[in-house]
Amino acid sequence: MVRFPTLEPSRWPRVAAALAALGFDALDVPLVWREHETAPGEFDFATGARDLDAMLAAARDAGLRAIVRLGPIATDDAPGLCLPERVLRDRACQARTRRQNPVIVPDPPRAAPLPSLASRAYRAEVA
Repeated sequence: MVRFPTLEPSRWPRVAAALAALGFDALDVPLVWREHETAPGEFDFATGARDLDAMLAAARDAGLRAIVRLGPIATDDAPGLCLPERVLRDRACQARTRRQNPVIVPDPPRAAPLPSLASRAYRAEVA
């Protein structure tokens, strides 16, 4: 998987063309929450490495389909489970053990608290 936001946008067309030349027919495009949210509830899908239209155009121009993955946890290679720091650190969003300690997930190079799907605060964040 090539995560286009980790590359300089000027390289996207060449990378997409190279993938097509290798025989790939689609790009996997995970939308990582923490990379697109600029402030709580405010998102940027148009600037620099966040430019979703340019990413999709690079895929289209290379003859590739794009598989856009949404969700709070869209890929396993982004830090912090793809979640903004404010959500990760919000105790009300965290899964808890029987002793009420946060459940920690190894997320090299560090660990991250696991969000709880049962948490109203977490569900309100992702809604």
